[in-house]
Amino acid sequence: MAKYYCYFGKQVKGPFSYEIIRNALWRGEITEDMMIRGEDADEWTPLRDAIDDMRTEYEREKNEILTPRQNKFADNLLTASFIVFICAAHAQLITGFALCTKLSPEIGLPLIISAPGYIFPIAVSYVLRQMFRHQLRS
Repeated sequence: MAKYYCYFGKQVKGPFSYEIIRNALWRGEITEDMMIRGEDADEWTPLRDAIDDMRTEYEREKNEILTPRQNKFADNLLTASFIVFICAAHAQLITGFALCTKLSPEIGLPLIISAPGYIFPIAVSYVLRQMFRHQLRS
Protein backbone atom coordinates (compact mmCIF):
# COMPACT_ATOMS: atom_id res chain seq x y z
CA MET A 1 0.00 0.00 0.00
CA ALA A 2 1.17 3.49 -0.82
CA LYS A 3 2.42 5.62 2.06
CA TYR A 4 2.61 9.39 2.32
CA TYR A 5 4.53 11.93 4.35
CA CYS A 6 2.82 15.04 5.71
CA TYR A 7 4.35 18.40 6.46
CA PHE A 8 3.02 19.79 9.76
CA GLY A 9 4.35 23.29 10.41
CA LYS A 10 8.08 22.67 10.46
CA GLN A 11 7.97 18.90 10.94
CA VAL A 12 7.68 16.02 8.51
CA LYS A 13 5.57 13.16 9.85
CA GLY A 14 4.75 9.79 8.40
CA PRO A 15 4.56 7.62 6.53
CA PHE A 16 0.76 7.42 6.67
CA SER A 17 -1.66 5.37 4.61
CA TYR A 18 -4.36 6.96 2.46
CA GLU A 19 -6.99 5.74 4.93
CA ILE A 20 -5.36 7.52 7.87
CA ILE A 21 -5.02 10.76 5.91
CA ARG A 22 -8.60 10.53 4.61
CA ASN A 23 -9.98 9.92 8.11
CA ALA A 24 -7.95 12.78 9.58
CA LEU A 25 -9.31 15.06 6.85
CA TRP A 26 -12.89 13.97 7.60
CA ARG A 27 -12.39 14.60 11.32
CA GLY A 28 -10.98 18.07 10.63
CA GLU A 29 -7.59 17.23 12.12
CA ILE A 30 -5.89 18.32 8.90
CA THR A 31 -6.88 20.58 6.03
CA GLU A 32 -6.61 20.31 2.27
CA ASP A 33 -3.85 22.95 2.42
CA MET A 34 -1.50 20.53 4.20
CA MET A 35 1.54 19.63 2.10
CA ILE A 36 2.02 15.97 1.28
CA ARG A 37 4.32 13.73 -0.75
CA GLY A 38 4.46 10.03 -1.56
CA GLU A 39 7.24 7.80 -0.27
CA ASP A 40 8.95 7.81 -3.65
CA ALA A 41 8.17 11.43 -4.55
CA ASP A 42 10.56 14.36 -4.24
CA GLU A 43 8.12 17.24 -4.41
CA TRP A 44 5.52 18.39 -1.90
CA THR A 45 2.00 19.15 -3.11
CA PRO A 46 -1.12 20.39 -1.34
CA LEU A 47 -3.39 17.57 -0.23
CA ARG A 48 -6.27 19.02 -2.30
CA ASP A 49 -4.24 18.39 -5.47
CA ALA A 50 -3.16 14.87 -4.50
CA ILE A 51 -6.25 13.40 -2.85
CA ASP A 52 -7.91 12.17 -6.06
CA ASP A 53 -4.73 10.40 -7.20
CA MET A 54 -4.30 8.93 -3.71
CA ARG A 55 -7.87 7.58 -3.78
CA THR A 56 -7.35 6.08 -7.25
CA GLU A 57 -4.11 4.39 -6.16
CA TYR A 58 -5.80 3.12 -2.99
CA GLU A 59 -8.73 1.62 -4.92
CA ARG A 60 -6.38 0.01 -7.45
CA GLU A 61 -4.25 -1.58 -4.73
CA LYS A 62 -7.32 -2.71 -2.79
CA ASN A 63 -8.72 -4.49 -5.84
CA GLU A 64 -5.50 -6.17 -6.97
CA ILE A 65 -5.74 -9.82 -7.93
CA LEU A 66 -4.06 -12.39 -5.71
CA THR A 67 -0.63 -13.65 -6.67
CA PRO A 68 -0.41 -17.21 -8.08
CA ARG A 69 1.00 -18.41 -4.75
CA GLN A 70 -1.93 -16.84 -2.85
CA ASN A 71 -4.35 -18.36 -5.36
CA LYS A 72 -2.87 -21.83 -4.84
CA PHE A 73 -3.00 -21.41 -1.06
CA ALA A 74 -6.65 -20.30 -1.18
CA ASP A 75 -7.58 -23.19 -3.46
CA ASN A 76 -5.80 -25.68 -1.20
CA LEU A 77 -7.52 -24.22 1.87
CA LEU A 78 -10.98 -24.51 0.30
CA THR A 79 -10.22 -28.06 -0.88
CA ALA A 80 -8.94 -29.04 2.56
CA SER A 81 -12.04 -27.68 4.29
CA PHE A 82 -14.24 -29.62 1.85
CA ILE A 83 -12.31 -32.85 2.58
CA VAL A 84 -12.30 -32.26 6.36
CA PHE A 85 -16.08 -31.83 6.47
CA ILE A 86 -16.62 -34.98 4.40
CA CYS A 87 -14.25 -36.99 6.62
CA ALA A 88 -15.90 -35.65 9.78
CA ALA A 89 -19.35 -36.64 8.51
CA HIS A 90 -18.15 -40.14 7.60
CA ALA A 91 -16.35 -40.57 10.92
CA GLN A 92 -19.45 -39.51 12.81
CA LEU A 93 -21.62 -41.98 10.85
CA ILE A 94 -19.18 -44.86 11.29
CA THR A 95 -18.83 -44.13 15.02
CA GLY A 96 -22.59 -43.92 15.39
CA PHE A 97 -23.16 -47.25 13.63
CA ALA A 98 -20.37 -48.90 15.63
CA LEU A 99 -21.86 -47.71 18.90
CA CYS A 100 -25.35 -48.84 17.89
CA THR A 101 -24.11 -52.36 17.14
CA LYS A 102 -22.30 -52.57 20.48
CA LEU A 103 -25.54 -52.00 22.36
CA SER A 104 -24.99 -48.28 23.00
CA PRO A 105 -27.81 -46.83 20.91
CA GLU A 106 -28.28 -43.95 23.37
CA ILE A 107 -24.93 -42.58 22.17
CA GLY A 108 -24.76 -43.97 18.63
CA LEU A 109 -28.22 -42.96 17.43
CA PRO A 110 -27.79 -39.22 18.09
CA LEU A 111 -24.48 -39.36 16.22
CA ILE A 112 -26.15 -40.96 13.21
CA ILE A 113 -29.08 -38.55 13.31
CA SER A 114 -26.87 -35.45 13.55
CA ALA A 115 -24.42 -36.49 10.80
CA PRO A 116 -26.51 -34.87 8.02
CA GLY A 117 -25.72 -31.56 9.73
CA TYR A 118 -22.45 -31.67 7.81
CA ILE A 119 -24.29 -31.32 4.51
CA PHE A 120 -24.43 -27.52 4.75
CA PRO A 121 -20.71 -26.92 5.46
CA ILE A 122 -19.80 -29.52 2.83
CA ALA A 123 -22.01 -27.78 0.27
CA VAL A 124 -20.74 -24.30 1.17
CA SER A 125 -17.08 -25.30 1.00
CA TYR A 126 -17.67 -27.07 -2.32
CA VAL A 127 -19.53 -24.10 -3.84
CA LEU A 128 -16.88 -21.63 -2.62
CA ARG A 129 -14.14 -23.80 -4.10
CA GLN A 130 -15.94 -24.03 -7.44
CA MET A 131 -16.64 -20.28 -7.50
CA PHE A 132 -12.99 -19.55 -6.73
CA ARG A 133 -11.78 -21.87 -9.48
CA HIS A 134 -14.24 -20.33 -11.95
CA GLN A 135 -13.00 -16.85 -10.99
CA LEU A 136 -9.40 -17.93 -11.63
CA ARG A 137 -10.32 -19.20 -15.09
CA SER A 138 -12.08 -15.95 -16.09
